[in-house]
Amino acid sequence: MQSLRDAGKIRYLAVSNFGPRDMEDQLRIGLPVSNQLPFNLVMRAIEYEILPQCTEHEIGVLCYSPLQHGLLTGKFRTPDDMPEGRARSRHFSCTRPLTRHGEPGCEQQTFAAIDRLCEISAGLGRTPSDVAIAWLLAQPGVSSVLVGVRSPGQARANAATADLQLDEATLAALNEAGEPVKQALGRNPDMWEGEQKSRYR
Repeated sequence: MQSLRDAGKIRYLAVSNFGPRDMEDQLRIGLPVSNQLPFNLVMRAIEYEILPQCTEHEIGVLCYSPLQHGLLTGKFRTPDDMPEGRARSRHFSCTRPLTRHGEPGCEQQTFAAIDRLCEISAGLGRTPSDVAIAWLLAQPGVSSVLVGVRSPGQARANAATADLQLDEATLAALNEAGEPVKQALGRNPDMWEGEQKSRYR
């Protein structure tokens, strides 16, 4: 990849889903410009080690799943509201269909955080999606947020979120709302697998 960059065939070298040890190996041979990672208000495992490592080396973080598969839109207010087959992440109990993580999940903490997000968003006169994306954009080390869309209207609404500046009190309230989920899920950034089978190292 570095040879291709030196030849002018690619402009930048970047990585995806690199944990601390993978990144240490990468840093021995070259500095990537970014690490693409799952990061959102209820998936904050990268804050333990990976985000500080990226920040230290000025590696930008590209955030995927910023709305946690629709959970942070406020559309789903209880675990049972989530369509069958979509409730597979480590947020949900391992007794739900198609899960493979083997963990108890943290459904109560997750949906309490969603309730608080909806409350804060209503107070600001914005949608939960707007506020969740704005929270991400305010985090140190975040270069960009990758948001999936189903319509031109969603694309325009998501782009407009870049203009939403959350004050320190709001950011603190959102951090507090997501903290119990962060503690429950721990350091493993893998949304689908428990620690033993996590793809991150």
